[in-house]
Amino acid sequence: MGNFIYIIIILIIFASIAHSVQNILSLQEKQSLLTHAETRIMQLEKEKKLLESQLQYVQSDDFVENEARNKLFMVKPGEQTVIIAPELLTHESSQTPPSLPIWKQWLRLFALI
Repeated sequence: MGNFIYIIIILIIFASIAHSVQNILSLQEKQSLLTHAETRIMQLEKEKKLLESQLQYVQSDDFVENEARNKLFMVKPGEQTVIIAPELLTHESSQTPPSLPIWKQWLRLFALI
């Protein structure tokens, strides 16, 4: 009878330990979820602030003026519009520097001249 009581006490202790381990693992998992949720909240708050600042800029007179100037080609009274042809913007010089002989290029490479 004495051995039976010891076995029951040992089984109760093992059950208590198993239950405690299960609770600890569950708490760690919940802590991890909480940390992830807090990180996500911080990211969303940063995104919200960015979007609010963009909304504020879009609703400003500066934005309206820039859009009118850049997309609608509107000007203020007294100003003139200047349109530059695209080929003038990307025009490269037709003069190419004369290439050096290969032996001078090698000397220049090795900093001898």
